Amino acid sequence: MCAARPDLLDSWLAPILEPQHPNHLRALSLARSFYESLCSVLLHADPRLGVRVYTALRAQSEPTSTRVGFARLHYLDISLFQSSESEPIVAAWQARLDQARSDADLLAISVLAQRGTASEWLERVVRRDLASPRPFSVARALALCGFVDTPWVSEVLRVNAMLSDEIWHGQLAREAIERQISNQAAQYRFRQLMQDPRADDAWAGFRLLLRVVDRRIAVWHERIELDAVDSKRIAFVSSNAERIVKAAEKNEDPFRKSFLGQQVREGQVWPWIED
Repeated sequence: MCAARPDLLDSWLAPILEPQHPNHLRALSLARSFYESLCSVLLHADPRLGVRVYTALRAQSEPTSTRVGFARLHYLDISLFQSSESEPIVAAWQARLDQARSDADLLAISVLAQRGTASEWLERVVRRDLASPRPFSVARALALCGFVDTPWVSEVLRVNAMLSDEIWHGQLAREAIERQISNQAAQYRFRQLMQDPRADDAWAGFRLLLRVVDRRIAVWHERIELDAVDSKRIAFVSSNAERIVKAAEKNEDPFRKSFLGQQVREGQVWPWIED
């Protein structure tokens, strides 16, 4: 349709791409789900136009959230980070990262990248920023490392964690290691829930999982579920999915209130971000 009727596509997109269009606000409020679905298609069919639509939709009201496994993520962001790598898509990934204003934002981006097509891009960005002369870029890269579970990240954090307690980057590296340990604990407890043949121990695993789980469960839960002891465990997890989602949201409260080792408030502007 996008290729066959570009004139129709142009007439559909005009209300959201042109802020002065008489139906601009009406289109965003009454047809948002349609435009988000169309954006998802365009990000694959016409990445440059898809990114324009993505940017326009995200700049207005709060994007629609959807549940992916046990993680609640924005539908638009899922579509963006599932798109094939190209110049406009990579620029949009970078812009999304540059918009991060809390550790929770960095967590969401790491989950989206690892679940989608941007894992290699995320590694490139972290390695690039670690070599940056800007302290902020290095700090953000170290914080991202805390949400990524790969061998190269562990080595990066180990080296930086040896820095003095009085050095910002050393503090961030140690905090990132703690966050990695928390994710490993969540994986251990989920594995206990899915794979331990003893029902009592599996139940204990579930209870302890709720204390440590966050949205990173979306990256690895399917792999662990493959070795579940039986279908009843999978059914149990499925019926308790919303409980796990709520526990993850609660456990992420500290991430929403901090950014790179500093406490933040909603709407707060950091003058040093652009330094």
